[in-house]
Amino acid sequence: MLGLDSEPVKQGKLYLKPSSHPILGLAAIVGLAGPVEGRVILDMSMETGVKITETLNFETYACHDITEENREIVASTLTEVANVVTGRAVTKLYDLGFKFDLTPPTLVVGSNTQISTFAQESLVVPLELPQGLVEINIAIRERISEGFEIAATAGDGEEAVRKYKELSHNLDFVTMDITMPKMDGITALEKIIEYDKEAKVIMVSALGSQDAVKKALMAGAKNYIVKPLDRKKVLERITSSLK
Repeated sequence: MLGLDSEPVKQGKLYLKPSSHPILGLAAIVGLAGPVEGRVILDMSMETGVKITETLNFETYACHDITEENREIVASTLTEVANVVTGRAVTKLYDLGFKFDLTPPTLVVGSNTQISTFAQESLVVPLELPQGLVEINIAIRERISEGFEIAATAGDGEEAVRKYKELSHNLDFVTMDITMPKMDGITALEKIIEYDKEAKVIMVSALGSQDAVKKALMAGAKNYIVKPLDRKKVLERITSSLK
């Protein structure tokens, strides 16, 4: 697995993890966008991430931490690994006829960083590598799109702002996660509202994120949706926001 070396990889017992959880130190994230949406996250400690980078690039670093010297090579290596792993993980969905695009991978650094998904829980596949533990977190679902056409998708906050500016004349509303890579949802919301005061943005939040929801509503969000998503409630919130 991953072609790291000749030592075997041990797969631990699969389990479910709450959708909002702190990462182990490094998380390489690949999103699925389209009729099927979700995220595949490779979660590991900084030490494990640096050791994997060393192995794949036949290099040795002075310390097993993220530094200015190794940051770029660690990011490019781990995001490429995430691409490969995600591609293998979702091949079966392609075979079953589901259509979706993979978003460019993003590397998130910080042991206290929280990552949430639309789902209540993510499936976790623990892998014990010679370099350390890697957890593959998988959360995928079919998109709720009844009566609506998906004009665009974005894998992070910066891309969401950019695409809104490009496509705002064709958009009736936007749904956006409060927790996103590169730029958090509330900052992205503020930039969208600054660009278009009439923008109809509906924020998506995990249970227990009431403070974030209040900030989003104060920043100009028209409404909010709480995970886990209920199809009927989502459609009701969208419809009421468009009135």
